Amino acid sequence: MIKKDIIFKIFLSFLFFSAPLFSEEKIYIFHFKVIGTNDKEMEGRVRNGMVLSILKNYPGKYKIMDDDSIQDLSKKLQKMQMAGCSEDICIQELSQAIDAKELISGSITVDGNKIKFDFKKTRKDDLDFTQTLKSQVSEEFENSQLDYFLNESAKKLIEASYTINRKNAPTALSNLEDLAGITNKEKPISELYLESIPLKNKIIWEALKEPIEDALELRKNGKTKESADLFFSIYKSVEKGLSLESREISPLKETILSRAKGSLLLHYTSKLKEIDLSLSKGNISNDTALSTYESLYSELLQYRQDFIPQELPYPILTRIARTYEGIGDKFYRSTQFSPAKENFQKAFSYLEKLTSIEKQKASLLYNTVLSKKNETDTVGKRFVENKIKSLCDTSKAQYSYSYSVRRTRKEDADAALILSKTLLEEAESILQREKDYISPDLENYYRTTRDAQKY
Repeated sequence: MIKKDIIFKIFLSFLFFSAPLFSEEKIYIFHFKVIGTNDKEMEGRVRNGMVLSILKNYPGKYKIMDDDSIQDLSKKLQKMQMAGCSEDICIQELSQAIDAKELISGSITVDGNKIKFDFKKTRKDDLDFTQTLKSQVSEEFENSQLDYFLNESAKKLIEASYTINRKNAPTALSNLEDLAGITNKEKPISELYLESIPLKNKIIWEALKEPIEDALELRKNGKTKESADLFFSIYKSVEKGLSLESREISPLKETILSRAKGSLLLHYTSKLKEIDLSLSKGNISNDTALSTYESLYSELLQYRQDFIPQELPYPILTRIARTYEGIGDKFYRSTQFSPAKENFQKAFSYLEKLTSIEKQKASLLYNTVLSKKNETDTVGKRFVENKIKSLCDTSKAQYSYSYSVRRTRKEDADAALILSKTLLEEAESILQREKDYISPDLENYYRTTRDAQKY
């Protein structure tokens, strides 16, 4: 076992000292432990998000290395652990081998709709190779706040003096209980004001009593959309039949319209609650929720503008925007920047439909989406450059290692050569996928690496 550890350390040292990976200070992000969920993508999403946050907030200062960049390292780490290497010792030995000055490690705990980060950053002493704790993070938050606290955690890890800002964390969806309470302010249907009006209008009132009672009964039985539609139909009949000749009937018209809007408000509030609950329980996907939210909005727009309760578009539009933002975040954390930007743009386009007062109410969401839309370009370019150079430099190291041990360890040499080729293929796939984020210099860097190697 000891012999294997020594061979592995020699391999790592050769791999990372034989190629000039980066000139900037390097941070190695170790695999995070995931507790409480079987979501296999959680660790990768968080680790990618950590990389992106550091690249965004500290441009040009760090080059990020992780097991995805280094390839094959996690399997060798498992062998070291099987040989009796504890996690802390393994981390220290890996940090020494890859020449990373700083290392980030930790855990992600999922408990229902709650997530907890426990991260730490250590720094290697150049003289005795010991690890010194430099900063740490322990934060618990709602699932929907993951990206915000991931970005805040990255800042805290890099700058130990930074104070995480919980005040600006995105809030939950708009309170639908308060929204439904607006129906309590509806105008009461009463015959009192009709006592002094002309006989003609009293006859009209008698004709309206039965359909109004039917509309009220529909609402009582939970058929709120049918109730709203019947109230609107009654209103349009009164509007058409009376035109300008009966000002005395206007209070009745206002009352009917008030009840119609109240029923409509109850209908959409109920639908939104159903979707929110299904989404929070994981019974439906973000894509399904988005499709349903958008269908509700399209349905709402079929009504006359003056029939739509002024309180209603806001909760629907903000939910659509947040769902697009969430889908964009997922693409972003998966380092697929083109679809990420497209979803952020869609989120922003829905927020642009808000009134000026509503935009102020949703200012945090509005500014966050706008920022993400604009930052995707700059951070995407930094990440792609970091990734391509890492893959190319590691490929160079594998290629050189292969030829240096070909005569004595042919099996290892063949494996290194295959890995070198695989790394270049991955770099090429990124170049093809993220064309909008590739500079001519970076493309030339890849070609030079590829052309220097013969397989």
